[in-house]
Amino acid sequence: MTKKQSSKVEKTKQTTDVAVLEKEKSSQSYYFYSVGCGFCKKAEPIVDELIKEGHDILKLDTAEAENRKIADTLKKEYNVQCGTPWFINPETGKGVTTISRFNW
Repeated sequence: MTKKQSSKVEKTKQTTDVAVLEKEKSSQSYYFYSVGCGFCKKAEPIVDELIKEGHDILKLDTAEAENRKIADTLKKEYNVQCGTPWFINPETGKGVTTISRFNW
């Protein structure tokens, strides 16, 4: 698994709305999660629902070394500091930090 290379990638700030996923339904997003993360467990049914609705979301467990490398590369490239759960469009750097569908 490698992210697509682009010579001109616009680096943007994190987005805080699920509308990003709605608008970018055709573009792939990465969802980084951790098995022991309580918030990730709550997010999983929502992520699965988004996938069923047609969103192209790649679920990546950060316990796997290759997935951790991808996450670390994206964090460095877009100057982002975060844990899990984490959604990001690897081509634009746009991320989702909160999802209004969660009832936390």
